[in-house]
Amino acid sequence: MLILLALMSTYSLSLIKESSAVVRLRLENAKKLITVDSALKVLNFSKNHEEAVTLELNGYTIRTYKDGKKWYVEIFNDRIREIYSE
Repeated sequence: MLILLALMSTYSLSLIKESSAVVRLRLENAKKLITVDSALKVLNFSKNHEEAVTLELNGYTIRTYKDGKKWYVEIFNDRIREIYSE
């Protein structure tokens, strides 16, 4: 009986650990989507006002720049680097 109780406790703890990891990944994904949406708005601002912008948001650095006639926004942190254009 004690062995069964120990196995059930171990299984319950592993489920909690897995659920916690899933929640953490979903939260990180939501934070990134919000950051990308905001970065595209900053890109639009830079394009309309002809002004490069650098800012930090949600642990990401957002930087707009113009290369030739086209505006870009770069989103990066220590793990991710993405570039979007107008």
